[in-house]
Amino acid sequence: MFGTLGRPWRAHRELDGLSDVECRELIERRWRREPPPLWVVPWGTVAAVLVSGPAVVAYFETQTRFTDDPKADPVLVYALIMGVAAVVAGCAGLLVHWGLEHWIVCRTLARIVRGACCPRCDQSLIGLPIYDDAHRPEDQSRKRVRCPECGKVVRLLKYGYSPQDFASWDQRVLPKDFEVRLKDGQWG
Repeated sequence: MFGTLGRPWRAHRELDGLSDVECRELIERRWRREPPPLWVVPWGTVAAVLVSGPAVVAYFETQTRFTDDPKADPVLVYALIMGVAAVVAGCAGLLVHWGLEHWIVCRTLARIVRGACCPRCDQSLIGLPIYDDAHRPEDQSRKRVRCPECGKVVRLLKYGYSPQDFASWDQRVLPKDFEVRLKDGQWG
């Protein structure tokens, strides 16, 4: 997926200190925690192909004189129109596919850089204390933060946040022994 999109993470200066592999790992981790709407990509591509192909055929039928010329062979004219419609539909499908992929990656990157936000009022929760009223230390489900704007109690586990998301971007540092293991053929 990333090979066709270039490197959109370079638009965020907060990510300048990270390599491309580390940025991809950030996106993958975010997608494991909060899956993006990837179903939009194939459906958008199919819709673009199904709309643009017939639109080209309708345009040539109504707006040009190719189909009205008595000297032209109708089979050849319609074969030409269908060929042009297939090329236009394929290009439209590719453009919509790449555009939707890019939109999803950019949306994910913006959420990564923005950090934790209140699900009700979208107020930043960065720097707020994390309260833990669990009786057992291994119980992660009781960690919570209270939004200073609207007062909503945000449970970390319910909304897919980790304590790292509540730190400022400068404090979110990867450990020195951070290593990315690539899966076969995933990036290339």
